[in-house]
Amino acid sequence: MALPVANKPFYTYDEYLALDEADKEVRYEYHHGEVFAMSGTTKVHNRIVRNLANLLDDHFLPRGYEVWQEQIKVEAKAKERYYYPDLVVSRSKRDQENTIMVQDPVLIGEVLSDGKCNIELKLASYASIPTLKAFLMVSLHEYLMHLYERRAGKWWYQAVFGKEQPLHLDCFNLSLPVAAVYKNFRLSTRTGQGNEVTEGFAR
Repeated sequence: MALPVANKPFYTYDEYLALDEADKEVRYEYHHGEVFAMSGTTKVHNRIVRNLANLLDDHFLPRGYEVWQEQIKVEAKAKERYYYPDLVVSRSKRDQENTIMVQDPVLIGEVLSDGKCNIELKLASYASIPTLKAFLMVSLHEYLMHLYERRAGKWWYQAVFGKEQPLHLDCFNLSLPVAAVYKNFRLSTRTGQGNEVTEGFAR
């Protein structure tokens, strides 16, 4: 969950950078001068991130990519937009040499907790990154995964409900078994458990 930093309405990029680097306990995201403090995670959130990271490691590491979790920031637009996704994948040389930031992500993943704010804002920002091929979102309260995938210059949307259908990332020749993403996860009783795949063009 990201919360606006209330003591200052506008931060320059240099002020944001100084704040983010000085505070080792809190991560800060930056969007056109506004700074958001990232709150702590939960055990369930952490478990799903870890499950997904393990699956991505198995697929991407042998192919020369790197997979990073949570503490690595993504530059969506230089000096204007910076975020801390739960997972990010890249194989560019400058990303492998940079110890704190990814500038050329090919895949970004977010686990959606209660109150996860600004996801629509992030979606628009992530979509503007030239190297990005896919943006993956995983629900914390039901067996539900969303995928935005770039195909021939356009973004396509796909959602998988339930644990039986895998989620296909065609751009990476990768199928993610939903059951493995939610391994050791207890579904909230307030959600449904149907199995369905929805796909279409994201306008």
